[in-house]
Amino acid sequence: MPNLSQYYRLEPAESPEDWAAYHAIRRDTLFARLLPRHPYDKNDPDEFLSGRTSCVLRYRDAVIGVVRIDEIDPERVGLRMIAVRDDLQRGGHGRAMLALAEQQARAEGRSEVIINAHLTAVGFYLKLGYAPGEWADPAPVPPGTIRVGKVL
Repeated sequence: MPNLSQYYRLEPAESPEDWAAYHAIRRDTLFARLLPRHPYDKNDPDEFLSGRTSCVLRYRDAVIGVVRIDEIDPERVGLRMIAVRDDLQRGGHGRAMLALAEQQARAEGRSEVIINAHLTAVGFYLKLGYAPGEWADPAPVPPGTIRVGKVL
């Protein structure tokens, strides 16, 4: 994979514009398409618990993707609600976002990444080295998802 930092940055959402893009991508890409029976709540308390970092993926300075990184324990992180804007999917951006999240996890001394993958995305994660299994994560496995993980 080329030098990701040349075009991509994965950063915590900070500005009002970051948060607006973060919520729009989650609402439109995840909830409207994949979870239509679940209303999106940008003020869900789960989002603001300690050890959770809401991140935006920038591509050439535009916010095009989102992921929340949850500290599970000193060895593990969970990647939650991973999404790339609908109009930019299948362009390698999701792969880049995961690579950057994995780099960040490694830099923090983590050895495992765990994802609750929507059934429509399982193949994508398997291609990137994730595997289903009994990964250590106290969070529930939501309906319509499969827990996958990867040793870094």
